[in-house]
Amino acid sequence: MSSRSNRSLAKKLAAAACAAALCVAAAFGAGGCSQVQSQLGMVTATEPQVEQTSTLSAGTVIQDGILTVGINGSNSPYGGTNASGEVIGFDVDMAASLADKLGCKLRIVDVGADGKTAVADGTVDVALSAKKTGASKDLSYSDAYINDGLSLFCLVKNLPDNVASADLSKEPVLVQGSSAAALTVQEALGVDAVSVTPTMQEAFAALERGEHSYLVADAVIGSYYARDYSDIVRVDFLSVNDVSPVYAVTAAGNQELADAVAGAVSAITTDGTLKVVVAKWLGNQGSTLLPGALQVDDLPQKFDPKPAGAAKEDTGTKKNAS
Repeated sequence: MSSRSNRSLAKKLAAAACAAALCVAAAFGAGGCSQVQSQLGMVTATEPQVEQTSTLSAGTVIQDGILTVGINGSNSPYGGTNASGEVIGFDVDMAASLADKLGCKLRIVDVGADGKTAVADGTVDVALSAKKTGASKDLSYSDAYINDGLSLFCLVKNLPDNVASADLSKEPVLVQGSSAAALTVQEALGVDAVSVTPTMQEAFAALERGEHSYLVADAVIGSYYARDYSDIVRVDFLSVNDVSPVYAVTAAGNQELADAVAGAVSAITTDGTLKVVVAKWLGNQGSTLLPGALQVDDLPQKFDPKPAGAAKEDTGTKKNAS
């Protein structure tokens, strides 16, 4: 993709994202914005006024000509609001890109963590940030548009050859409190093996100051914070089992929409649109999370590092044997 194309795409994404947050309290159908009542509770939906010619047949989506996309508005950087109350995030730009490929206007709905439910009950046409967990006979998944999951971060100067060669037993590993990362490292190395910080921002600041050698966090949010530090890198996922692909999901009974969304995800992956969106939110290192970038041969099957003292015991055994 040329630099001119990149600039054009960036402008289009910015315009679509801003338009998606034009208003939050209008009655359904009024002023181009809506509020939808569903079993998920009152959620806000917004519709930008961008003229498009839909490629979808009549009746394929909830409202002809408009793609209604569910995101989690409390899951930064996938979704959130800025100081002006505008809906922003990686998935907002993803939604804008999908709508553009389908020739539709865009309506963004904050469905929280219940995207699959919102698709199943017809609240939204598409839900983003979906994971393949539990039964999914009523759902249809696109190809993954990004890989998330627990990852190891460190300073460039401490970069190991790979995750397996990183010695996590020498000192506590930085984690954000009450996170999946904290539980995983504690289970593997013991309670004393983690150094807990209240926020992710504080964890990365401590890593940058050199207070600890390693930090464990989910790949997407970790990369989002790491982009602010030129000397912090993501080493890799902790293991094959920790890789968590992220999908767009639609209702399995709506084959036309399922095929169209899957095709749109494939198209923005191929034409470079996805790479631009990822770079915007996750920095240059975000490209390692793109579909096709994962090198599973470089990862252990599961995260099972040696607990503190194990390395010394092995060394001692070797010395005695010699």
